[in-house]
Amino acid sequence: MPPRMPSLVSQPHDEDPHALINFNMEALVPTKSFSSARPSVGQDDDRSSRVFFETMDQKTASRKKAPNAKKLEPKNQDPEPKFREDLEANIARLSERLRYGSGKVALKIVFGRICLKDFTPSGLATNDKNQEASGWRPEALLPGMAKAYSRPETFLFTRMLSLYGQDADSLGSLPEASSWVLHSRRVVYEFMCDGFGTADSRLGDRAKQFVVEVDAVDFSFTITTPNGRLAPVAIHCLHRHWDFEVVASCSPTRKLEAMYSEFARGLVDSLEIPRNTNRTPTLYYELEPPRPLGGGATAGARVRGVRVRYTARHKCPSGATYLDIDQIQDMAIVSQGMRDGWVRFHSFPARECPEEGRASAWFEGSLSSAKAEDLFKANERLGLGEEAAWTVASMKQDGCFRALWEPALSMVKAMDHIGVATWPARSDGESEAERAPREEESVETEGFW
Repeated sequence: MPPRMPSLVSQPHDEDPHALINFNMEALVPTKSFSSARPSVGQDDDRSSRVFFETMDQKTASRKKAPNAKKLEPKNQDPEPKFREDLEANIARLSERLRYGSGKVALKIVFGRICLKDFTPSGLATNDKNQEASGWRPEALLPGMAKAYSRPETFLFTRMLSLYGQDADSLGSLPEASSWVLHSRRVVYEFMCDGFGTADSRLGDRAKQFVVEVDAVDFSFTITTPNGRLAPVAIHCLHRHWDFEVVASCSPTRKLEAMYSEFARGLVDSLEIPRNTNRTPTLYYELEPPRPLGGGATAGARVRGVRVRYTARHKCPSGATYLDIDQIQDMAIVSQGMRDGWVRFHSFPARECPEEGRASAWFEGSLSSAKAEDLFKANERLGLGEEAAWTVASMKQDGCFRALWEPALSMVKAMDHIGVATWPARSDGESEAERAPREEESVETEGFW
């Protein structure tokens, strides 16, 4: 029997500032037509005969023996001063482009793994576990990689760190983050939507995509776009198991709300959740049928995907940096036909398929600057052609950029043990683990390697 994880029930901050977060997945949406209602929480659990891990307050069925969490001793591979200067300069360059963005602006560092495309098998190491690798020399490898992988389309970046709650706990217990305190927790329902019949013809399908983010406490909603991200700065850590990206994004929230707020309000008001769902997210919602435009054309919006995001936000002792640990639950959607003139849908946890590299729930981690988040609030009030009062120089002086890259470089050196049971390429071979999700088909043409 796998070892049971210790209880992660969080305590009030004045009792235990280092308490870990514990999310409850029961009843996070209101009953139909009462968007301000407070859901009731049921404690019934008919799965007592099975073994579970307490992962961020979700009882997750144990797939196998607990992964080996023995930390690998990080090598002394400190970045050179020139590298740190270049990294800060690139973060500043991204920030400059955000000054003119009106709406919801964000700048963060996201941990994950870079998957290089367009290479040949001859560039892969084939040595055994205890054999020395005969790889490319750095003086040949680094210039070649810089040339071949300088554009976002030449590589993939996956944010999935692990499928297991132990790894999420470990991320918050790294030497860099061990003294950080739990600052807040949040649960959000994310509805990925497509509008149709109203798109900007110059942008094509991209103009139709939007996301309705519903807060699980007060059921307020925000409408964002998945297409507002700038080209990221990717940091490929050759001596480490993990990499990270600097991500900047801007969503024109006022424009999106003008287009889709009526749809979003109807979606939120129709949300239902049954009682006694055994702490498993289950919800129902209804959508208005498409309206005719004439000539056989229709207009409206549809939900193409649902996810539940549980965020545990930790704050460093100085207050300069936030560490967000996210648990994402992917949801399946099934139509239940018409009811009172509306189309009714049922959404429940998606089925995982290891053979196809598809996971149902996973964990992610990211860093953000507390000061930068305060400054970016001014962008929500910007008008057309206006720019924010903050400047790149003021952000640098306030330590916004250092609050991102400094803990990121420290943490990535101590994360090698995370995800070893999820990513078999980094596993010790003792467990049969799920493969990483496939985001795109691999490129078959020969490239740098």
